[in-house]
Amino acid sequence: MIEAGDLQTSPEATPLPAPAPRCRILVIDDSSFVRKLLKVILTDMDCEVVTAADGLSGLELALEGRFQIVIVDNVLPVMNGREVCRRLTELPAGQKPLTIFQSVNLGSYEDRSEALASGADILMRKEPGAENIVARVRRFLETRPHPESLSS
Repeated sequence: MIEAGDLQTSPEATPLPAPAPRCRILVIDDSSFVRKLLKVILTDMDCEVVTAADGLSGLELALEGRFQIVIVDNVLPVMNGREVCRRLTELPAGQKPLTIFQSVNLGSYEDRSEALASGADILMRKEPGAENIVARVRRFLETRPHPESLSS
């Protein structure tokens, strides 16, 4: 027979571990509005989002962490976006993230050529609301298996 004193109750239930993010994304932009906007939207898409406000800080984060996507603005303090892209190309092939280069000025052939020559994978015009970036990230996620499905 079980008596009341024999039962042990846990004061706290053990929380379930958080699901693995679908991917890790680094957003490098000097606009706090853009950083916050992308963080909210991409986090809602089950991505882990890290942000940086200048090119050098962003590059350091990119070299330290494993990101599948880096979204980098062209005009940044300390180090511009083209230089960040160029340095990311020095990573070993399996560690280089998909680099989305965004700029207000991508109208000329020369601007686009310079961005691609620096190592950017995708060029995007910076748009209010960032719908184009979100669509590109969504497409990237659709082509990759969810990390949880890889462990089973």
